[in-house]
Formats: sequence, structure tokens, C-alpha cells
Amino acid sequence: MEAIYEFDVVDMPVTVAVDAGGISVHNTGPAEWQKKIATGEFKRIPVAAV
Repeated sequence: MEAIYEFDVVDMPVTVAVDAGGISVHNTGPAEWQKKIATGEFKRIPVAAV
């Protein structure tokens, strides 16, 4: 058995993070930062490949 609920939400801040192409930044952001951290790019520190 399933139930359906309807809520009226008041005063709840929402952030929509979608780029100009309609892609969610919540998906692309972590991958981009993992790359920057692995390469040291965010600190401008070169990281040797292992």
C-alpha cells in the first residue's frame, strides 16, 4: 500500500545549482574538485603521478 502526502512549505531556502546546459552542479562539482585536489591545482602545487 502506498501513501501520498502533500506539504506546503513556508520560509525554506532552496539553492538550485544548474549550469547553462541544464546539468546539475551537484553532480559535476564534486568530480571537478576531486580532479583539482588530486593534481594540486587548487593550491598551485604540482603533484607527481604515481
